Amino acid sequence: MTYNSFLPGYVVQLLADRPRVPPLVHRGNGVVLFADIVGFTPMSAALADAGPEGTEELSEILNSFFARMIDLVSGYDGTVAKFAGDALTALFPFGSTARGTVRRAVGCALGMQAATRGFQAMATRAGIFPLAMRAGLGGGRVLAAV
Repeated sequence: MTYNSFLPGYVVQLLADRPRVPPLVHRGNGVVLFADIVGFTPMSAALADAGPEGTEELSEILNSFFARMIDLVSGYDGTVAKFAGDALTALFPFGSTARGTVRRAVGCALGMQAATRGFQAMATRAGIFPLAMRAGLGGGRVLAAV
């Protein structure tokens, strides 16, 4: 049975590495990427005022936006750890070298910002809203809890 559709990648790897130990808490080294959509709040407020159709449109925009970001994180061998409104947190556990992991995380952040250019002028029923992506990275000791 595969768990890839139901669990974050790092949890699947922990299960493979230690099948008899439940991966409730993992301590290790890695890079955490924090990304946030700039311009989301005014757009969401305007679409909320547009009623149910605006809410549905907002959901479609977020789903499209985050689908692209999830693909990028996965493509750089990271795992999306959490979504919070218009933000996401991704984890890049240290691989064979810390330098390689840092490069992958930075490449992912830059790729996410480049992908956001396709959302620069979001035309919605409530108007046109500029969106951008801010990203921050932190590296070192990581505690991942499931």
